[in-house]
Amino acid sequence: HGSVDDGRKAIFDTRDYLSWLVATLQQCAREGADMAEVLAEERPARFQTLSEGKNEFQRSVAHLFPHYEEALFESGAVTATHD
Repeated sequence: HGSVDDGRKAIFDTRDYLSWLVATLQQCAREGADMAEVLAEERPARFQTLSEGKNEFQRSVAHLFPHYEEALFESGAVTATHD
């Protein structure tokens, strides 16, 4: 998804993005954010130029965020409440 990179920059950029994504999803889950709030998160400037960055972020949130929420419930760190 993007131009060919014959060096290692693309690997480092991808690793940086994935580290940020995991940390963001974990933090949002801990804070009790819903998926709409996660999708509204601003991506750091260094990721704004990634090819398909916005679409990939939306896809990743839709696919991965429920797993982070579920992991919190399973760990007992968060309990479901009903008002």
